Amino acid sequence: MQSWAQQEVGQAHLGHAARTKRLVQVVQDLAAHPAESVPQACEDWAATKGAYRFWDNKQVSAQAIRAAHQQSTVGRCQGQELILAIQDTTDVDYSTHPKTTGLAACRRERSRGLASCSASSHVIHGTSRGRERNTITCRTPSVMMR
Repeated sequence: MQSWAQQEVGQAHLGHAARTKRLVQVVQDLAAHPAESVPQACEDWAATKGAYRFWDNKQVSAQAIRAAHQQSTVGRCQGQELILAIQDTTDVDYSTHPKTTGLAACRRERSRGLASCSASSHVIHGTSRGRERNTITCRTPSVMMR
């Protein structure tokens, strides 16, 4: 029986089966311990090193991982009569981190940070079907004036 992580991202095209296997393991470890650091979530040095090497690998792209998740989401949505796409935008305010650079204004006048926009799919009677998109952007002054 496949784990939920295997079902979710196990079809990711990362150029080699070992990379996809590592992705599934990293997703399982981090999901099992969402409040922990990477070393704590991975539980041993080999898994921790594997996770960091995975993220550092030039053959691994966020786009490929996202595509696998989106494919799984679409599969879960098929056959549903009605799908609700729920959207949320949240400002991540880094105003108290003065050494952080490259940030733009948030919705409040003196705040600086990033905007995280996400959408997830849900059915009326049942569970979430998955995240459709998630983008993190730095607003420009012209966008803030709208």
